Amino acid sequence: LYREHLTYLPSPVTLSNYTALFRADPVAGTNFPHYFVNSLIVVICTVILALLVAVPAAYGFSRYHFFGKNVVLYGVMLQSLLPLVNFLIPLYIMLEQFDLLDTYAALIIGYLTFSLPLNIWILKSFFDGIPPDMEMSARLDGASAFRAFLEIAIPPAVPGIVATAI
Repeated sequence: LYREHLTYLPSPVTLSNYTALFRADPVAGTNFPHYFVNSLIVVICTVILALLVAVPAAYGFSRYHFFGKNVVLYGVMLQSLLPLVNFLIPLYIMLEQFDLLDTYAALIIGYLTFSLPLNIWILKSFFDGIPPDMEMSARLDGASAFRAFLEIAIPPAVPGIVATAI
């Protein structure tokens, strides 16, 4: 190629490809708005479920001492260290047995399988950075453990929860 044939902008500059993207074309097999809605459904459900599981789990690992805590915590992290391919065949077999193939639930379960260990680890470090004294004070004043968790531990952890959600 000669140097004078190279250009950085197409000639003429047009946005027709972007308008064509949002038009459903069953012949070409493109239906971007439908695909986008599917992705949005899966992402929103995955994030909500991941936070509903990871926040209490991380709080429990951070605040409570129980037999085998470190074994379970490092077992959760071990899943992140192994190649993801190790989990694909068992996950596929499980989804097939429950007749979940080609469903939103299959994608959500798959994404949760791979994202929960990291979410729990990140949130545990945030809860470790919050001093437990305020929660103990709330418990002494008569708050239940759940109320102390919701009203005392969660507000300072919101930046970590948002970062994990993103």
